[in-house]
Amino acid sequence: MIKVHVVTVVFYILCVYMTKVYAQVDCDFENGICGWRQALDDAFDWSRHKGVTNTPHTGPGEDHTIGDGGYYVYIENNSPQVPGDTANLVSEEIMFESNQTKCLTFWYHMHGVHIGELHVHVLEHDNIHDREIWNIKGTQGDVWKMAQVSIVTGDDRGMRRIVFEGVHGGLVQGDIAIDDITLVDGACIPQDLVCNFEDSAWCGGSQDSTDDFDWSMSGGTFGSGVDHTYGSTEGYFIYVQASDLTKGQTARFMTSSYSVTTSGFCLEFYFKVTGQKVATLNVYISQGGVQGDAIWSRTPQLGEGWMIARVNICEVTSDYKLIFEVVRGTGNAGFIGVDDIKLMDKECAPLAWCTFEDDLCTWENTKRFDNLDWVQNKGGTSTGNTGPAVDHTTGTVNGTYIYVEASNALINSLGAIYSEIIPANSSDDSCLEFWYHMKGGGIGELRIDRVLSSVKIRELWSVKGNQGDDWLYGRVGVPRNKDCQLTFTAVRGTGPSGDIALDDIALTPGFCEAIPIFHEPTPQPVDNGGDINVVGIVVGTLVGVAVIIAVVFAGLFFMFRYRKGSSYGNFKHEDKTVTAKNLAQLEVTAENQ
Repeated sequence: MIKVHVVTVVFYILCVYMTKVYAQVDCDFENGICGWRQALDDAFDWSRHKGVTNTPHTGPGEDHTIGDGGYYVYIENNSPQVPGDTANLVSEEIMFESNQTKCLTFWYHMHGVHIGELHVHVLEHDNIHDREIWNIKGTQGDVWKMAQVSIVTGDDRGMRRIVFEGVHGGLVQGDIAIDDITLVDGACIPQDLVCNFEDSAWCGGSQDSTDDFDWSMSGGTFGSGVDHTYGSTEGYFIYVQASDLTKGQTARFMTSSYSVTTSGFCLEFYFKVTGQKVATLNVYISQGGVQGDAIWSRTPQLGEGWMIARVNICEVTSDYKLIFEVVRGTGNAGFIGVDDIKLMDKECAPLAWCTFEDDLCTWENTKRFDNLDWVQNKGGTSTGNTGPAVDHTTGTVNGTYIYVEASNALINSLGAIYSEIIPANSSDDSCLEFWYHMKGGGIGELRIDRVLSSVKIRELWSVKGNQGDDWLYGRVGVPRNKDCQLTFTAVRGTGPSGDIALDDIALTPGFCEAIPIFHEPTPQPVDNGGDINVVGIVVGTLVGVAVIIAVVFAGLFFMFRYRKGSSYGNFKHEDKTVTAKNLAQLEVTAENQ
């Protein structure tokens, strides 16, 4: 009898222990919030919910687990919350052994023009010290996305907690949701990734022994910023520092071998550069130990965070390796880093191409010089008398486009979306084609810029004011004499009826003349909230009278001088035709001044 009691007690203790380690962390929120609890020292709480949230144009339409009728948890951005307020969801204590690794997996949804931030922390056993292991900011599209984070402990065995922190983004359309949390022993196994460098084995890759120097691996705080995978100091990437090499020296990293029958056709990776003319980054394919010509090569000058690169893998007939090579340039300070190498079983989309039906493709909101995001949307926008009712691709309310929301934004606020790097191509310039929608009395401006560096930005095209309730075709020629990025920038106009939308972007071969060269705004009542700007009317009238008087006097002056035989009467019409050669020459002239 005593033995039975002992066995029962032992079994009970094991059940409690195992529950503490696993069961209370895993949660799909279908029957409550499991072992998670609301923090007491934050500003507001996470809410368990099903279906759409209380605010239109933000939050998921259904949960991730079962879809319609399922539950998830989310933060609601409505009043009384204010910008910067946080809501923390805290796990029960979890036992971590010394030097143990566990994989945290969860799904998140961050859709809306006012999305803030989502952070994941590990709270140490003293409940005082915490470390951030993952974060993401801004709108991520109207889809559930999976995240995985390997949680690594040191020699210190003990209990720890996991914390999900949602940050209020500023205004109402900023609901952030999470679902289907799991925690298992062992490092996370990336899905579809060749390598994200979060293990210590370099994903089976190796250094090339015939080069001059080796790549290094570092945590997220090396150089500037964080790694790309986790966006935190817990993440790792590989890099080469310029000061370790002399001009022309090389460092090569080779991935493990991949089968021609199982690997994809599109290679995607992220790279980062600090400093000017630091190095050239080349990518090669090696088959049977023979390295072919470079399939991708850049000498990055645009040092603004992690940038995406994609290239098709063609003419592969046997198992192969990828080689990432850095060739030292003339710059003395800086580094080149690489992260999140991925093979996809499809061809890469054409350069800068996107219909926005699934995501933003290779276009990104970066918050470099702007404070508004372009967001995906279906059907009408959240403000009346502005924005499209359907997308351009499908012409239905089920199709997706991107737009900048004008309500609750300041006049002249900017929303910029950046392309991937457009490589130089001396043999062929390009034509950027797209469709835009600018309806409303408060419409500002849509502008296209060509970014050559953080201080060299060339405007290519712009349209201002209300253009009517139609999708309009636009295009502009893009010189390819230098590497660049392209940006679409929406400038907020005079009122909330100023939503600007984009769809179906493509970069096609050959230079083209801009369409429209100048698009006269459609007359529309001024969107000023119903107030009549008397001062503006008076000032405008006086300015108009002054201009008329000045024109009359100028005309009389020129007539008089012309009759006297003055050289003022000799005019020559200047050819204003804009070509790729003209633009490239203007850039060279400006740089030499």
